[in-house]
Amino acid sequence: IPRSKPCPECEATGAKPGTSFDTCSVCRGTGQIRRTQQTILGSFSSVSPCVNCRGTGRILKDPCVSCRGEGRVHTDEPVVIRIPVGVEDGTRLQIRGAGEAGTRGGPPGDLYVFITVEPHEIFERRGRELHLEVPITFAQAALGATKTIPGLDGPKELSINAGTQNGQVIRIREAGMPGLHGRGKGDLHAHIRVITPTKLTDRQKDLLREFAKDDPNLDEDKGLLGRIKDAIFGD
Repeated sequence: IPRSKPCPECEATGAKPGTSFDTCSVCRGTGQIRRTQQTILGSFSSVSPCVNCRGTGRILKDPCVSCRGEGRVHTDEPVVIRIPVGVEDGTRLQIRGAGEAGTRGGPPGDLYVFITVEPHEIFERRGRELHLEVPITFAQAALGATKTIPGLDGPKELSINAGTQNGQVIRIREAGMPGLHGRGKGDLHAHIRVITPTKLTDRQKDLLREFAKDDPNLDEDKGLLGRIKDAIFGD
């Protein structure tokens, strides 16, 4: 990252090697200016940094050529950033002492890193909870099945009960994201999407017609297979 570091030429003093500083004539080396003001209530004193020497008490006679008297130079340096487990989008990390170097040997600042978590191609994250869409056939929805789905730490077995409806959510506990620094774990939510076939063989169509004819539940509230029948054959 681009940042400043202590000048190696002058060892962060800002002075040309071999030269020295003069004592500030304004504050006489104290780095402070004291002012006294008389009022009807008495005298009041105030102290402020000396503007002539910037509060250092010293005046630079011959500035360093490399840093122009600042005591620091600009450079690009690698910084190792440890991303904690469970970090979320927008998290701010503070790395102490990794910011800009201080002027003329002053303490360095801190580096603040703002985390942006890229979207995943499979999972949708909501805090510690993970969500994904699981497509199944209408036969699997009607009869039940066991389906292997992706997980963060490897494949998971998802039990699909007979009569599962489109849009139903099946939860696998503690298969989601870990909390920050590994504290706890969320769940994995599988959102079921029943796929209606667009091409059927004649035998498959005959079987569906027989089912629709014999099923007493296929009224106005047809349910899953009724909607599939309508999608294939029309109302």
